[in-house]
Amino acid sequence: MKKGFFVLSAFFGSLMLSAGIPDSLKKPEEKSEVRFSDDFSGGLNNWKMWRGRQVFKIVPGTGDNSSPGLVYERSKPNKSYDLLQYWFKGIPGERYRARVMCKLDGVHSPDVKQEKLSVQILNVVHFADGTKKRTGSKAAYVSLRGKKDLPWQEVVLEFSVPPGTESSAVGLSLYWPNLAGKVTYDNFILERLGGQIKKPEEKSQNRFSDDFSNGLENWKMWRGRQVFKIVPGTGDNGSPGLVYERSKPNKSYDLLQYWFKGVPGKRCRARVMCRLDGVYCPDVPQEKLSVQILNVVHFADGTKKRTGSKAALVALRGKKDLPWQEVVLEFSVPPGTESCAVGLSLYRPNLAGKVTFDNFILEPLDSQDAVMNPGVTK
Repeated sequence: MKKGFFVLSAFFGSLMLSAGIPDSLKKPEEKSEVRFSDDFSGGLNNWKMWRGRQVFKIVPGTGDNSSPGLVYERSKPNKSYDLLQYWFKGIPGERYRARVMCKLDGVHSPDVKQEKLSVQILNVVHFADGTKKRTGSKAAYVSLRGKKDLPWQEVVLEFSVPPGTESSAVGLSLYWPNLAGKVTYDNFILERLGGQIKKPEEKSQNRFSDDFSNGLENWKMWRGRQVFKIVPGTGDNGSPGLVYERSKPNKSYDLLQYWFKGVPGKRCRARVMCRLDGVYCPDVPQEKLSVQILNVVHFADGTKKRTGSKAALVALRGKKDLPWQEVVLEFSVPPGTESCAVGLSLYRPNLAGKVTFDNFILEPLDSQDAVMNPGVTK
């Protein structure tokens, strides 16, 4: 499927669309500008290896429609992986889309059941100054759904370039720890989508979000113990998840906190996706058990004097396992507050079980104007 095919497909596709759908029902077409495309027939001069090892190979006849394909193979299960990157300068605040055709063969991991295995195919990482300070990242995954081989399919990753970004790198890989298998790529396209981010997003500069794919540098442990762990493939839709486990019933618990400066009198909302596994308490009947997932604590002067607190609970309702759900905590910043901490946990005295978090968001509600100053830590 080479460049000529794309041109013809676009022509006939638009012709059929115009002929078959009344103007009143047509969806407005989003304009896009192709920044870079590669069918891997002319070498890899525009790409760079993340670790320098030349393990991605162009193999004639392996691509879609028997064209040249880009092949990357992990021959046996191991934690080492490689990444082939295309670097570009994006415009902060604007939206982009990367897409690529891929085929998977013999992909498996001894650590995960095949029906639960998801692998990372595409990712993007943004940097403020060369390759030193990250400003954000995002990834696209493919679910194996019980199979080791998957036919050709298109994988799409849409993203926005964060403020303060100097350069970005879109990467091709086959990633999950302790994985084996082969991926073949064809027809990579990077395009700039029309327009800026929608205005509410653009104005909400103090909104903080984290999908836990880029470490925990914005978070602090309440007691200093590093017991919250990012585990690839455990998050919602096979993305990385943040896992916290209390292995046996006890009164000790941990709290991972995000600190920020709130504006007294203003309202905020924290929300996070979570999944519960094996949660129980020997002191409480399961049908009456509720556990704390999110909380916020407000302080007048550092971490000494509290001005208020609030928490969000999840009811087990007789079960030990609960599927993915969103937990929401809305709160107002009390008068006299200097700093606030939103915490993730699995709390109730004498509790055991595991919680997995994904897609945390903290946002202002009353106004988009300087409600929060994220990243203030104590």
